[in-house]
Amino acid sequence: MGLALYWRWYRPWVQRLRDAPFACPTCGQPMHKLDSTAEKSHLEPGQQVEEKSQTIDYDVWECASGHHLRLAYLNPDKEASVCPACHYRTLAPGRGRPVQAATTAAAGWGWQVAKCRFCQHEAKKKVIIARLPSPSSSSSGGSSFGSSSSGSSSGSSSSTSSGGSSGGGGAGSSW
Repeated sequence: MGLALYWRWYRPWVQRLRDAPFACPTCGQPMHKLDSTAEKSHLEPGQQVEEKSQTIDYDVWECASGHHLRLAYLNPDKEASVCPACHYRTLAPGRGRPVQAATTAAAGWGWQVAKCRFCQHEAKKKVIIARLPSPSSSSSGGSSFGSSSSGSSSGSSSSTSSGGSSGGGGAGSSW
C-alpha cells in the first residue's frame, strides 16, 4: 500500500518537473517545450521508432535563439534492449525457436530471437528448454517444468523414487 501512495505522488511530481521551463544551456534564454507534432522534426528516425514503441519518451525544448535540446525518458514498463546494430532501444524481446525439443529423458535447446523494430537486426541467444517431467512424477503432483529427481538402490531389493519436482529452473519461456 505504501508503494501505491508513493506512486500517486511521484508520477505527478515527475510530470511537473518535465513541464517546468528552464534556461537554454547554450545561450541562457528561457526554453519552451514543443508539442508532440513539432518535436518529430527534431527527432532522428530511430528515436521516432523508440517513441512509437513507447520504450523512450522524448521531450524537445526550444529557445528564442533556435537552440534545441532533446531529453529522453526511459519507460520502465517496456521490455526493449539497445540494438547492437543501430544503438536505439528498439530491440524487442523475441520468440523462442526450438531446435531440439525437450523430452522426459533430456533437456532441449533453442534460440531466443529478438528483432529490432528500427533496423530489423536479429539477435540470437541460445537457451536451454527444461526437461519434461516423467509421467510418474506428474501423477504424484510434480511440476510441469523443472527437473524431477529419482534415485534407485543398486541392490536387487527395491527402487525408490522421490517423485515431485526439485523446483529446477529452465528457460522460463513458452515453447
